[in-house]
Amino acid sequence: MSPLFQPVFRKSTVLVICGLGSLTGLRAQQFYGLNNSNFNGVHGMYINPSSIADGRFSRHINISTFGAQFSNDYLNLEIPFSLRDLVNGSVPDDVKNPSGQIRWNNAWLKENLDGKPKNAYFGLEWRGPAGMTKLTDRFAVGFGMRTRLALSATNMDENFARTARNGFDTGYLRSFASDNSFHVNMNSTQEISGTAAMVLINKKSFYLKVGGSLKMMFGIGNAQIQNNGLELDLRQPDSIRINRIDMSVGYSNPEFLNSLRNGILSASLPKFDVNGFGLGYDLGATWEWRPKVTEGLTSGNKYQLRVAASLLDLGGIRYSRNSVNYSVQRSTPHTFTEHDEFNRAFDQGLDSGLNWVKGYAQQHFNYKEDNKSYTVALPSMFCLQADYNLFRFIYLGLNWNQSFVNREEISFRRPSSIVLLPRFETKLLEFSLPMSLYNDYTDASVGLFARVGPVFIGTDDLVRSLNRTSFNGFNFYFGVSSGLPARKKKKS
Repeated sequence: MSPLFQPVFRKSTVLVICGLGSLTGLRAQQFYGLNNSNFNGVHGMYINPSSIADGRFSRHINISTFGAQFSNDYLNLEIPFSLRDLVNGSVPDDVKNPSGQIRWNNAWLKENLDGKPKNAYFGLEWRGPAGMTKLTDRFAVGFGMRTRLALSATNMDENFARTARNGFDTGYLRSFASDNSFHVNMNSTQEISGTAAMVLINKKSFYLKVGGSLKMMFGIGNAQIQNNGLELDLRQPDSIRINRIDMSVGYSNPEFLNSLRNGILSASLPKFDVNGFGLGYDLGATWEWRPKVTEGLTSGNKYQLRVAASLLDLGGIRYSRNSVNYSVQRSTPHTFTEHDEFNRAFDQGLDSGLNWVKGYAQQHFNYKEDNKSYTVALPSMFCLQADYNLFRFIYLGLNWNQSFVNREEISFRRPSSIVLLPRFETKLLEFSLPMSLYNDYTDASVGLFARVGPVFIGTDDLVRSLNRTSFNGFNFYFGVSSGLPARKKKKS
């Protein structure tokens, strides 16, 4: 059986292969080090819109910022050298080709076969032109443009994950239990946001500011599978026996799936072909304790203690243009046999193949056409930040990020995390070591953030990786932002 041979749920398998097999792993972008910086300027409104009021800049712009995260619990990359060896040029000669370059070996990809369901998450984020300005000492406004792509697969049967990666003719999926359930979500969006923030109270040591953002959301594309039960038998070489199926499938545009097959970056680039629209909201408040007794011991950021809370990404995107949304059920066995008509349909293009599968499902299964329009929830999250100025340029921060989105919900969900951030911060130089419990508090790592003037780079999982030879993902972000410092008030 050809590795490209798919059963009647070919549509679902295409998504699984795009989301798990070709990516080999996933995790959500958080920008931990940048979030707590007092010099993050316009970036602060992405974590708490109140931050731009009475900040370190009177005007600030983001030129471009890019970040990516990638992790999973199915595949590990195990290499016979560490990142430190790679940087130091001490990679063993037996893994190099005659020209001195590292020779890739497919055996370095190791499967984690512990019998447990597999989970994966992937995220890309590009922050385009953005800016903020203070209109008065108490009021500031900002705008931003952002593109995000997220793919997630949760609770996927181990054998099904192996089959999705290696093909249906590999023999991994001889029997697929009927009590399984897995969920795959893929979403790519663009947004244009406006932010307003103001100082409510500024009396002696008590300071309070609030802010909000309104975001116009444009859906580039979405695809999702909600599987509630699937039992397969692949013991015949040219057919698939479907003993039971209960699955719903939706996608906004086959062109989005084609772009995923051509590459993750091509699917996440801004496009004029928009398939969904919606509104998003951010709300935030920041309280600061500014005691005069410690004025000489603290930095120019004025506060001894800062506590901020925010609700992010409330709302959703309604997909109605070029969208397909249906479900199929069957409790009696059915055998699907590969034939020329099936292959010709997919040879003519993904859109033709998906239409053929849809027609086949209408003939042989309990087919239900759902509303073509459907809503994809934004990755709603509650964020709590605390930051203490220990002495002059030394700070200790704590971030708690709790997702509101269920793993099985149609959304591009960001996993929950808690982060401790010791840092050194001045106007020209800044360093921090974010120590996090991420992936819904199941994994731990130490990252690094560095800023020199307007240029910054960071990762939430680097220090742990320097001496490692086994990896299940990566994480990084970098960008260039610049601003004009706020005017200092003269002391009486």
